[in-house]
Amino acid sequence: MQNEYPTLYSFRRCPYAMRARMALYYSEIAVELREVDLKNKPQAMLDVSPKGTVPVLVLNDGTVIDESLDIVNWAVNQNDPKGWLDTPEDVLDKYMHEMGDVFIPNLNMFKYADRYEDAKPDAAQQVCINYMEQMNATLVKNSGYLGGHKMSKADVIVFPFIRQYRIADENGFDTMRLPALHRWFSEFWRSDTFNNVMEKYEPWQDGDAPITLAPPLSDDYE
Repeated sequence: MQNEYPTLYSFRRCPYAMRARMALYYSEIAVELREVDLKNKPQAMLDVSPKGTVPVLVLNDGTVIDESLDIVNWAVNQNDPKGWLDTPEDVLDKYMHEMGDVFIPNLNMFKYADRYEDAKPDAAQQVCINYMEQMNATLVKNSGYLGGHKMSKADVIVFPFIRQYRIADENGFDTMRLPALHRWFSEFWRSDTFNNVMEKYEPWQDGDAPITLAPPLSDDYE
């Protein structure tokens, strides 16, 4: 029997899954949410995506999308109520690559230094700080957002990982003299969209009643 909604395998605190949930919510796409215990991954998820990472989106026709950026792009291409697709491609490319190649590896070395041989957490942290200082300058230049005067895919791609940094160094983040970055971060942090997709659920088990991540119908992002 075909599901009423697409199925999303997710993990609440995973920044990649966070991206996906925010984009789906923004695009007003309801999904059946399946919270995953990463230490006990459900076989149903592994059957459709053997690599075993979240997020995984299974469409009603059986199509599997198991990369966060692909889910973001799919969602926004279905419905783009506030013009996220207007983001210039060079801006998207810049933040996709810099986030993946620069910020995230150094964030991980800063947060989890004991997992890396010859890790230099202080140097890794400084790379992250430099990145955020550049972000702040861009936000000032572009009237508040990474891609221009309004929220876009670029902002959603980056936000979950800036949040990860703040979790690792809350006092340091909050006392940095980066007012544009703090305003940008606060807009996300306080939004109905972010807070709705961050609700807590027990890990999904086969036979559980569906949990629907409902569309927003809100005016968070003008």
